[in-house]
Amino acid sequence: MKKTVLLFISIFIIFALVACTGDSDKELSEDTAEEAKNEEMSEQENPQSEKIIGIADSFIEDIATGEYEAAGEHFDDTMKEELTPDALEDLWRTLQDQVGTYIDHEYSSTQEADGYQVVLLDGLFESSDVVFQVTFDDNQKIAGFFIH
Repeated sequence: MKKTVLLFISIFIIFALVACTGDSDKELSEDTAEEAKNEEMSEQENPQSEKIIGIADSFIEDIATGEYEAAGEHFDDTMKEELTPDALEDLWRTLQDQVGTYIDHEYSSTQEADGYQVVLLDGLFESSDVVFQVTFDDNQKIAGFFIH
């Protein structure tokens, strides 16, 4: 909720600043808005991005519903060795001990880093919010999982 209010305030301030500037700034802001729109559209149209977003969403759902074996099916070989279903269960329980009961999550963004695709999901918990970072390799397998 706080993030949403801050986002709306930020957008309002940006629009107010744009309205007060000259035509050259208006042209620049239109270019920036168009670039952002094109980036968002290309992300939405990219079937690979859609697939990994869906996998990341399913992965978090599987964990949240106690389906740790199913969640691990999305892992690459290294992750399967490092984060077993039992370890994943322990991780989830520890997380909920720290931030409260899981409520929901939603997609935030997709980024590229060092040849990997990284999907960020905002996690909503009873006491605090977190960011789930799910990293994918070229084979669309989960090669990393971090909670911030």
